[in-house]
Amino acid sequence: MKCLVNLIQVAIVVAIIFPIFHIWDTDKVEQLYRNTRAAMAKSEFIELAHNSGAKITGPNDDDLAGGKWTAIASSHSPFAQEFCEIKGTSKTVAAAKMIEY
Repeated sequence: MKCLVNLIQVAIVVAIIFPIFHIWDTDKVEQLYRNTRAAMAKSEFIELAHNSGAKITGPNDDDLAGGKWTAIASSHSPFAQEFCEIKGTSKTVAAAKMIEY
């Protein structure tokens, strides 16, 4: 019986804390999206992404010549429904957009 009570207490704590974590973590991606602007230097974007705390994949080169690149910023939360896609050419950011799936 004591084990059941402890399990219920843990479930209640998780039910309270997880939504707060989800909102906090998805807000990091939205802040990165708002702070990323066209014509920003690639190195400046990488520093901004590193300091944002969001999960970043890339920048990865899209072609063999190395002219175009793409980066994805997403939330650590497993239930996040959106991510930010950042595209660039050479050493500058071309565009950033939020994508919902």
